[in-house]
Amino acid sequence: MNLLLRLLLIPGRIKHCWENRNRLRITADIVSSLKKQCEEAVTHGLKNHAVIYNAGLFVVLLEQDLSAYSTALYYANSKYHQQFAARGMAVVLYEGAEDIPTVFGKNYREALRDLQLADSSWGGGSHLHYSIINCFLKQLISINIYEIWNSENHE
Repeated sequence: MNLLLRLLLIPGRIKHCWENRNRLRITADIVSSLKKQCEEAVTHGLKNHAVIYNAGLFVVLLEQDLSAYSTALYYANSKYHQQFAARGMAVVLYEGAEDIPTVFGKNYREALRDLQLADSSWGGGSHLHYSIINCFLKQLISINIYEIWNSENHE
């Protein structure tokens, strides 16, 4: 990345740092809280609660990883580092999308039903969400990463 472009990105990067200054601490607190609640639910034999906390923990950790890769992509100073961050983000997206049906599958829906949350905003209309996720997964699978990687390396 040339020097002029780096200089032009400085104000945006400073703004990004300022706006996200508490983000890591808050996310770490959420992860810690959800993990503690999940462990307590398991300890007390509250399986349904543990399933719900586990799903929440999955979403927070997925968001944390995507934010980290997004930040790395934004701060990358070379094409190699941009591609490296983009590949990492693609892997996290793929793996996360692949795990969503398991995390929010039958056990999650049963836990919502048993806790009488199935008709609330927690789970109402979940069949629509699953069809959107399945469509997204099919699109991810149809992408030929090898061809993309080869086209980038021959530019």
